[in-house]
Amino acid sequence: MLIYLLKASCCLAILWAFYKLFLESEKMHHSKRAYLLGSVVFSALVPAITFTTYVEVSPTDIAIASTSWNETLVAEDGIPLLPLLSWSLYVLGFSFFGFRFFRNLYQIRQKIRGNLYQYRNGNHFVLLSETVVPHTFLKYIFIAKDDFNKDRVPESVILHEKVHIQQKHTYDILFIEVMCWLFWFNPILFLVKREIRLNHEFLADEAVLEKGYSTPSYQKTLLKYGESHTNLALSHSIHFKPLKKRFALMKKQKSTTNNLFKGVLIIPLIGFLIVAFSTKTVAQIQKSTSKEQKEVPAIVKEYNKLAKAYNAPTDKPRVFKRSDMESLWKLYNQMTDEQKKNAEPFPNIPPPPPPAPPQVIEVEEIQQDPPKPVKPQVIKAENIPQDATSASPSHELLMKEKRAIERQIASKTVQGRLVKEQAQALEEQKVVLGQQLEQVQDQRKALEKAKYLAKVEKNSAKLAVPDGRMHNFPTQIKATKIEYYLDGESVTQEEFDGITGNNGGPLYIKVDESDE
Repeated sequence: MLIYLLKASCCLAILWAFYKLFLESEKMHHSKRAYLLGSVVFSALVPAITFTTYVEVSPTDIAIASTSWNETLVAEDGIPLLPLLSWSLYVLGFSFFGFRFFRNLYQIRQKIRGNLYQYRNGNHFVLLSETVVPHTFLKYIFIAKDDFNKDRVPESVILHEKVHIQQKHTYDILFIEVMCWLFWFNPILFLVKREIRLNHEFLADEAVLEKGYSTPSYQKTLLKYGESHTNLALSHSIHFKPLKKRFALMKKQKSTTNNLFKGVLIIPLIGFLIVAFSTKTVAQIQKSTSKEQKEVPAIVKEYNKLAKAYNAPTDKPRVFKRSDMESLWKLYNQMTDEQKKNAEPFPNIPPPPPPAPPQVIEVEEIQQDPPKPVKPQVIKAENIPQDATSASPSHELLMKEKRAIERQIASKTVQGRLVKEQAQALEEQKVVLGQQLEQVQDQRKALEKAKYLAKVEKNSAKLAVPDGRMHNFPTQIKATKIEYYLDGESVTQEEFDGITGNNGGPLYIKVDESDE
């Protein structure tokens, strides 16, 4: 832990020195803001980067190193005083700076809640009863109540504080305050915090001058408020010093070429810091003994002899001996990957033939009881090494084919399910279309009926009969039979034609017509 803290402190010190020498006097304030915040994060991460180097050592060296380390641990009898004092001192400083940080937050909160609040022109003003220099925290501008009511605060000052709010400078201050709280023993952090606050004032001054305010009048305003010596924690104030640097940067012209050149210098600096302050570890790899080195060529030689014999071309059917196969598997599994690459390829062992189908014997007459079924003979493979079957290339090919077939079966199952769902959807569409067809047929019949009635209405005429009523009958029809009725009794055509002024019962004509 102590080495980590020393590396982080040295890394941050180098980055801060580079800023003071090359970047502070340049007019690229937004880039400087990113550099300062990034320096704090970078210096905390670089010591955690680890590069590992592997070194081969003999088993004797490893035993000696482990023994000396164990002796050192055993020699430390009792509680070590140095770590205890270090942690006690750290906890004490951590508590002090943590109390100060939360006390400042509480004081600002009480100012906001205990004073008059007013919203004007998009700004949130907190009016204080005492005379203070205008300052900001988050979205609030703290200002004296008398100065606010009498409009004695220049517009350039209000704009200056508004820039702090718009660019969210308070979050930078809170971040660096937390880092100073956690790493309170690092004095470089407090120097970086001061540079961050000063750069915030550079940004606000630049924004005010870009709005059209003259440099001399704005500098006079800064001098007026610069006489105050109040120290406002966690907030931004227009009177932040040194004013001399702020005045110098107001008059300086921006140089793009110079800024780009100095920005490029950061790249080799970052590379140097990573190499210098990252953690290097050495991993010890045990060397193989002379006996193992002698046995390895013997294993490879024996394996090559067997594999070459089975890989040799031949016209006769090849017979694979079980004892040779077991030896091949055993030797192959003992070799390293490098030895397997340089050795003979593993023989292509075909899978065993399938068992012969049982013979069926037809018997015409069975006088005795049928024989008991013979149990299938189970061949135990206890003598075959487990790793041999798992490492067989032919076995791996069979397993790959099996998995491919299983994937095809699963794919066909999914396709069948999809086809079934599509068929069900088509059946449902068929039922809906049948219902729609029936509705269309009913509508067609209704239209034909209405059309026929309209035709009859058009081709009908009204007949006046003696009973004083009007009767409709078709005029353009071909009648096959005409009957005349009076009071429900049939009459002849002459009687029907001779009836005049009769006030009797209903008179009507019955016509049997054929379709025309």
